[in-house]
Amino acid sequence: MKKNTYLSLFIFIFIVVIILNMDVTTKQGINFEVNTKTIPLYYKAVSFLYRHFSYQILIKEILPSKVNDKQKIEKVFKWVNEKIRRDIPPDYPIIDDHVLDIIIRGYGTGDQVTEVFVTLCNYAYIDAFYIYFSSKDKSDTLVLAVIKDKGNYFLFDVFNGVYFLNKDNEFASLTDIYQGNWDIVSSKGSNKKDRYLDIFDNITDIDYLEDSRAKLQLPIHRTVYEIKKLLKK
Repeated sequence: MKKNTYLSLFIFIFIVVIILNMDVTTKQGINFEVNTKTIPLYYKAVSFLYRHFSYQILIKEILPSKVNDKQKIEKVFKWVNEKIRRDIPPDYPIIDDHVLDIIIRGYGTGDQVTEVFVTLCNYAYIDAFYIYFSSKDKSDTLVLAVIKDKGNYFLFDVFNGVYFLNKDNEFASLTDIYQGNWDIVSSKGSNKKDRYLDIFDNITDIDYLEDSRAKLQLPIHRTVYEIKKLLKK
């Protein structure tokens, strides 16, 4: 009986070792050219967990005490605007890999800065993702963070340090924006509304992103996503 148990355990460990050493791919963009690398599955899994725990530690540092959702968003928004630079030196590469790497480098493009914000919001249990919005004539485009709360959507221009409040001094919902009940709050001192008016006039609805890259940083969400992918094959 013991021999069968040991044999079964050995076979199980052998299979696990083989699976963990299987080659998988990871992608990294450097100056808008995407490179694909082959790495062992165990390395990809360990790296994923390392990033996950790093986000958990970081969000606890940003939100050291119990705060409500509005305060969480304000604190994360402030942290991202203070820590992630927009002025990328001309000789520095634009690298697109993982959110944690953007945080470590301390600089990023518009979508990267926004992705840092929405990722940290998700780790603070705030449902967030980002979308590109354009004006009607397509002459202007902004990447805006979108927060979903109780069926309402709230927009944040993280890269430019701008968010929007209604007359009650609460975050302006998409309904508030449709009704013109919003004003700018800018961490950079700019209160020009014209650009946002052009963008907002072209927003008819929000396409909710269930499986955004920011949400896929969460192990449970990632596991469900990967299982769904396997079932579709």
